[in-house]
Amino acid sequence: MALPPPLRIKRNQLEAFLKDDFEAIRQFELLFRAVEALDPAGSEALEIAIGNAVASANDAKARVEALKALLAGLEGLLLQPYPQDHNSLKTDYVDLRRGAPAAHNVGRLHWNSDWATADLDGESDYHIRLGQTSLFYAKNTSGGTIDIGRAVMFSGSVGASGKLTFDNAVSNGTVPHEYLMGITGHDVSNNQFGYVVFFGVVRGFRTDGSDKTVPETWNDGDLLYMDPSYPGELTNVQPVAPNLHAPIAAVIRATSGNSGSIFVRALPGEALSELHDVYAPSPTNGQVLTWVSANSRWEAATAAGGSTWNIISTSQTLASGDQVVSNAVGAITLTLPATPSPGDNVTISNQGGVTLTVDRNGSNINSAASNATLAAGLSTQLVYVDGTIGWGEL
Repeated sequence: MALPPPLRIKRNQLEAFLKDDFEAIRQFELLFRAVEALDPAGSEALEIAIGNAVASANDAKARVEALKALLAGLEGLLLQPYPQDHNSLKTDYVDLRRGAPAAHNVGRLHWNSDWATADLDGESDYHIRLGQTSLFYAKNTSGGTIDIGRAVMFSGSVGASGKLTFDNAVSNGTVPHEYLMGITGHDVSNNQFGYVVFFGVVRGFRTDGSDKTVPETWNDGDLLYMDPSYPGELTNVQPVAPNLHAPIAAVIRATSGNSGSIFVRALPGEALSELHDVYAPSPTNGQVLTWVSANSRWEAATAAGGSTWNIISTSQTLASGDQVVSNAVGAITLTLPATPSPGDNVTISNQGGVTLTVDRNGSNINSAASNATLAAGLSTQLVYVDGTIGWGEL
């Protein structure tokens, strides 16, 4: 920045201004001479240097103030708890301290030394053991509370939300077994959501069988099935077909108190028709499975001559060469072929608890009675000789 030109003030001007103050006049004259002696270029450089120094000082001051603010912020972060909302944390790993206080808090993750895994605190004071429990979170639409330890089945969904609903499991064969979901992990009130365990341990309830509608006695190690007579209840008595009879749980600790536990593995079993190499969409009485090599599968078919099979209907027409074993309980009538050929034969073994009746169907048995009987525990072979003698017993 350039300096202005010298003022060139004369003595008489100073005298007029200073009112004959000769000492002051002298001092001003010396001052003006000193100013006029300054090098204008040097003055400009000096002014620039001073300006730069001031700017540097201001910048340094600003940096110091910013550093102070940063340090104050870090100190605040150290002294304040970590914010919980609208944050994310990136880290290489998280250590869950053993023995840390573990009061239940929904969404809290902590280490469970008893089960050697991490617990995730879920709704309704339920602890989800990571890696050791498979479960559903679904809504009870049964119309009443479903207690802990009850077998439940899929019953629908909550509108278009995709959330499942459940009801007490029906296992008498009137509902497909695929609808089984698992066993409730805690009491679930009507129209409330809760956890259904498909695989894992359910604990904290009575497990000795005494609280059933029809009480039973359960012991450690007992296998548990769905009770076909009481939807939702479990039983240690294996049902028979067409009731679902695959075990879905086992008693770990049988007790009449509220500290019992069971291990759940809710696999409902399979029907014969669901096997991958079986085709029997609409079986009828008397049919058996026959291997059909052209289709590489077993198919439901009426028994052909020469087959060995159990009687499964109350009235069955035999074919020549059949070997029949009856384990039936009830009245059974077997009908021989109407137009046999000499040498045709059937073998019948009565292993059931009743007498079998064999209808000659217009032919003769021993050239006498129209019917023959075979008592329980006996076997016989009937052979067709000719039209005169008819069927005879060997």
